[in-house]
Amino acid sequence: MTNTALNTTPVDFGQGICAGFTRSIDTGGGVQNFSELFDNTSRRADTSPAETEPTAVTRRRQLAWHTRMRDTCWLHQVHGHTVVHAEAGNADLLLPQIEPSSELPAADAMWSTTPGLLLCIRTADCVPVLLSLNGEVVGAAHAGWQGLAEQRGQGVLSALVACMLDQRSATAANLRAWVGPCICRFHYEVGEDVWRHFDRWPQCLSEHKNPAKRYLDLRGLAAAQLRALGVLDIALDPACTWADEQLFSHRQHTKLNTAQGRFVSYIGLQP
Repeated sequence: MTNTALNTTPVDFGQGICAGFTRSIDTGGGVQNFSELFDNTSRRADTSPAETEPTAVTRRRQLAWHTRMRDTCWLHQVHGHTVVHAEAGNADLLLPQIEPSSELPAADAMWSTTPGLLLCIRTADCVPVLLSLNGEVVGAAHAGWQGLAEQRGQGVLSALVACMLDQRSATAANLRAWVGPCICRFHYEVGEDVWRHFDRWPQCLSEHKNPAKRYLDLRGLAAAQLRALGVLDIALDPACTWADEQLFSHRQHTKLNTAQGRFVSYIGLQP
């Protein structure tokens, strides 16, 4: 364990739930970006994979220690709709000593009823969504445009909500949701190959000076889909990953060669 402190912002889901997101690392000599810390595939140009992989494993253990949770659970995120169950004994989801992404479940959401497991989602423009059902079931989703694009009437959020509601005699009105930092509307321009999937949500599309393009409001889209599912208690974090220097933007990195990486949003039932 290093002496580098994690800088996290808490998210209030009430008593018995640990939730929040990472922002930066404070080394004592100032805040640094930490592109290598939670994602073995994201690193500074001057950091070798050999340096990166043990650092990522160490930091993930540190996140569990920092939040006073027993284990952290991760996914090989693939921009899809698959949801998995995180539970004690599900070794595929827990932190192995060496962690190629291919060894993790290919999914974009997970839920749990097991205290002490921290569900962790990595994002860098896509929307992190955290959910709690009566403080008894928690869920986390990675929602990019592909996950929010519904197929046969279902997207990643509706799939996660359905799995969580199946565990208890409850309705979506019993859910609390947090829609986290993501790229804001006017930094997220998309072509027709993307915006044609969201005709059902015209309020989340804005005109662009190029008639072939639109601006897409991912945050508003995630919130609108949650409301359509019957979720009433929705907190929206206003931070934009493009504008906030302590977060990460994949699109900004691609266009401007800024720091590469992902931040982590997490939720779990306290042990």
